[in-house]
Amino acid sequence: MNLSQDTIHEQNSNTLESLKKELEKQVKINKALKERIKQSFLVTDGSSSLFAKNTLLQNEVKRQTKSLQEAKDAAEKANRSKSEFLANISHELRTPMHGILSFSQFGINKYKHADPEKLGNYFSKINSSGKRLLSLLNNLLDLSKLEANQDQLHLSTNNLNQATLNIIEEYSTLLAERQIEIKVNNENNISTEVQCDAEKITQVLHNFISNAFKFSPNGSTINIKFSSSSLSIDSKTIPAIKIAVSDEGIGIPEDETETIFDQFVQSSKTKTGTGGTGLGLAICKEIISLHHGKIYAKNNEIKGATVSFLIPLHSPSS
Repeated sequence: MNLSQDTIHEQNSNTLESLKKELEKQVKINKALKERIKQSFLVTDGSSSLFAKNTLLQNEVKRQTKSLQEAKDAAEKANRSKSEFLANISHELRTPMHGILSFSQFGINKYKHADPEKLGNYFSKINSSGKRLLSLLNNLLDLSKLEANQDQLHLSTNNLNQATLNIIEEYSTLLAERQIEIKVNNENNISTEVQCDAEKITQVLHNFISNAFKFSPNGSTINIKFSSSSLSIDSKTIPAIKIAVSDEGIGIPEDETETIFDQFVQSSKTKTGTGGTGLGLAICKEIISLHHGKIYAKNNEIKGATVSFLIPLHSPSS
C-alpha cells in the first residue's frame, strides 16, 4: 500500500482550495463590514468627529485582518501536518508490507531445501509484519469511524485497575529486559469500577502505557495513579475517576501539550525513528470524548510527562 506524491499533491490542492474559498469569504465580509460602518456614519449625530469614525473603521479592519491571518496560518499548519502524516503513513505501511512480501518470497524459493528452523523464522517474520500492518489499518479505520460518529459505545461495568494490571502483564518481558518498573497507586483506595466501553477504554490505557514505555529510559519508573475527580456535564457536576500515567522520559514541548491530541500530529521530540503515525492519541481523545470525559497532558516538574484522562463513574446517557 503506497500513498504516491500525486495523492499527497491532491490532498494539498484540496486544502489550498478550501483556504482560497475561506479567504474570498473573509474579503466579502470585510467589504460588507466597511459598507455597514459607512452607512452608520450617515445616521450618527454630528457629535462624533470624522477622525473618530475613521479610527473606528481602521481598527475594525485591522481586527478582521488579524483574524483572517490567524485562520490562514492555522490552515497552512493543518496542511503541513496532513502532508507529513501522508508521507509518514506511506512509510509505516510499506515497511511491514515489504517484510511480508520478502519473507514469503524466501519461503517460496527455499521451502524445498530450507531446514524447518529457517522456515519457522520466515513465518514468524511474516506474522510479526502482518500484525504491525493490521494495527496501522485498524488505527485508520478506528479514527474514520469515530470521526463519522459511526462508532457506538457498548457500556458495561468494568474494573479499570484490573484492566491496567492485565496490560502491564503483557509488557512483563519487555519491562524486565529494560529494567523499567511500573507502579500502580490507587489514591485513598477508591473503587475503580466504572461504567464504560471496556474495549475502547482498554485501548486508551494501552496507548498511554505503550507511549510511556516507548519513551522511558532504561532503569526508570512509570507511575500509574487512580484518583477521585469530577466532571461538569450539562451544567451538572458528576463524580468521575482520573487515571494518570507518568514517565521519566523526554517530556513534551510546552507549546505541544494540546496539539499532540490532534490528528496526524506527533510531538517534535518524539519524531526519533520510533515509529508511529500520530493517530494513537487522536483516537484516545475521540474515545474519551464519547465517554463525556476529558484528556490532557503536562510535563512533570523534574523530568518526563504525565498524560491523564477523566471519565464519569456512570454514563450520563444511561
